[in-house]
Amino acid sequence: MKPSIPSSSPVRNGKKKVNYAESDDEDEEPVLRQRSSNATGRSIKRRKLDDDSDDEFEMDDATEALMAAADNVEMQDFVVDDASEDDAPIRRKKSSQPRKPSKQPSPIAEDEPRQSPEIPSTSTAQQWNFDPDNVEPYANRKTPQRKPQSGPAKKQKAHMSEPDSRYPWLADIMDADRNKPSSPDYDPRTLYIPPLAWSKFSPFEKQYWEIKSKFWDTIVFFKKGKFYELYENDATVGHQLFDLKMTDRVNMRMVGVPEASLDHWANQFVAKGFKIARVDQMETALGKDMRERDEKTGKGGKPKKEEKVIRRELASVLTSGTLTDGGMLQDDMSTYCAAITEREVDGLPAFGIAFVDTATAQFQLCDFVDDVDMTKFETFVAQTRPGELLLEKSCISSKAVRILKNNTSPTCLWNYLKPDKEFLTADKTALKITGEHYFESEKDSGDDAWPALLREAREKELCFSALGALIWYLQTLKIERDLISLGNFDWYDPIRKATSLVLDGQSLINLEVSRNEVCK
Repeated sequence: MKPSIPSSSPVRNGKKKVNYAESDDEDEEPVLRQRSSNATGRSIKRRKLDDDSDDEFEMDDATEALMAAADNVEMQDFVVDDASEDDAPIRRKKSSQPRKPSKQPSPIAEDEPRQSPEIPSTSTAQQWNFDPDNVEPYANRKTPQRKPQSGPAKKQKAHMSEPDSRYPWLADIMDADRNKPSSPDYDPRTLYIPPLAWSKFSPFEKQYWEIKSKFWDTIVFFKKGKFYELYENDATVGHQLFDLKMTDRVNMRMVGVPEASLDHWANQFVAKGFKIARVDQMETALGKDMRERDEKTGKGGKPKKEEKVIRRELASVLTSGTLTDGGMLQDDMSTYCAAITEREVDGLPAFGIAFVDTATAQFQLCDFVDDVDMTKFETFVAQTRPGELLLEKSCISSKAVRILKNNTSPTCLWNYLKPDKEFLTADKTALKITGEHYFESEKDSGDDAWPALLREAREKELCFSALGALIWYLQTLKIERDLISLGNFDWYDPIRKATSLVLDGQSLINLEVSRNEVCK
């Protein structure tokens, strides 16, 4: 017989409600069922109720006996072995001990150690450390200093240093004959490079300085792929005058312009009074690889160090007085390049002059003995106003120089050529023309192929020597053959009598006639 328990008992209702929720599952066996997180939460809640109920109500011995009898009757409906009954309480006990979450975070005490992951002391991101004992937390702290590297110091970029700091011989410039700029024999067109420096050059540096040392006063545009590049002092000029961006190439400072805009930039430099040299590639990168494969000149079947670079050669040199491209000419007026030599004949100055308009390939020669005031010479200079001068070094008088300075533009280029070696004599000029075969054809050869005017001019020593200087200079610019082979030569007379009204040099100066086209 089942004992009756008053339903109004609060203790019994609370206890019965907890046990029913825990054990009255009809379809599942306790041995196989795993409690979910929700069941665990209900178990915790039941435990709290049990604890609260035991503390809140006092039960006598009779009531406890009745409750124990009722629990035994209800537990008989379950078929559970002893092992499962032993495991159940253990599992329930384990799940009934959760960590109680704190209602509000407790402040970190200063005397408690902080539980944070360690940051490596070598980290560069940690600029400063928090120090709770520091009385001045906002004071500036010193930035940690990096330890100096044990290896070699990092090399400074080329565009951040001056050329003479990387090439000591640029600090004390000398020409090819080792004359300093203060010497009267100094040649500004050449540069001396000591032999020891050549051995330290990379293949590309050696290629560049071989050309640049012969054109030291010239802006050299060096072809590099689809660009033309300027190096060292030339790069400095381009950066300062035209704000071209400076960067590095090997051990040299560099600025570059696209290949398509070369004419534009060449015009800009020429307008500023500079000479322009263009160095082109003579082979492609593929051609270079094929050449290195075929040429077995080095040790072990490898090409020499000097050959491990694309071949480049001087293509042309552009000056304000020798422009041949119509798109580069500044105006429609003739621009002349004149070679002048001076001698003294019977106490009077005698001049030999040869000049050319490269745009039309028109050569003109003259040879005359002037008066004391150099009237004819002054008239020639005022009429032609040469854009470029070739003078025989140490063979031109100061009076003639003064006339040239007063009647030429500030952008006029002055070139002093060495006697006999560059400013050729009449005999060497004849040998030069014959040896280069400028006028030979199938019918004529030698002197017979020369234009009649040249055969006549050969007897005039001064003007023929000036022609030799002009030919030598045009050859250095790579344009002499195309101009001379046309055979367009003529005589020039500064003062034509009975043919037209001709103003002498002094009249042109007084009338402020700055440009005058020569009648052809």
